[in-house]
Amino acid sequence: MPSYKISREVKGKKKMTKTVLIVAAAAVFLVYGFVLWCCIKVGAESEKEYMKLAEKRGKEQQCDK
Repeated sequence: MPSYKISREVKGKKKMTKTVLIVAAAAVFLVYGFVLWCCIKVGAESEKEYMKLAEKRGKEQQCDK
């Protein structure tokens, strides 16, 4: 087997490994972004519910006076 053929095979494997690492990094980045988006969405919904509850309590306290 000629040496140039072996070196071409090794370069092909290195290129494949680099591609797999790039794809894996992109997947991790997308998952991280999705989890962050979900946390922000849930936090915003919780804040809305808290504000509604605070308004309701404020109205009840004004009625008691």
